[in-house]
Amino acid sequence: MTPAFLQTGEDLLLTVMKPDDLEEEAIVFWKFNENSLVGFVPGSKPKVSPEYTGRIEFPAKNYSVKLKNVTKADSGVYTVQRLVVATVQTIEEHNVTVQGRFVHISDADGEFMLPCF
Repeated sequence: MTPAFLQTGEDLLLTVMKPDDLEEEAIVFWKFNENSLVGFVPGSKPKVSPEYTGRIEFPAKNYSVKLKNVTKADSGVYTVQRLVVATVQTIEEHNVTVQGRFVHISDADGEFMLPCF
């Protein structure tokens, strides 16, 4: 599982590290904490879940998904899966934590990030 840490308001890019492993005719879908996020069906436009309409972009034609303007509620596990002959296979999982804003401080000892409360 790939961890990711984001700040509130940033965009989350979810990529498939080995898109060549996915057959062109496979049904591929992203899930967030076991709920549907978006599905890719061969020959059609990606199907975005209603609660994510307007927040999802597709930066490339390789099953990558960009979730815009994340909030703390977007923290959790994002999983990409494929459906092959009625069998669901997990391809990758990303554990995402969205945190509040940070203040960057640098001095002679190095750089630090402090959360703003």
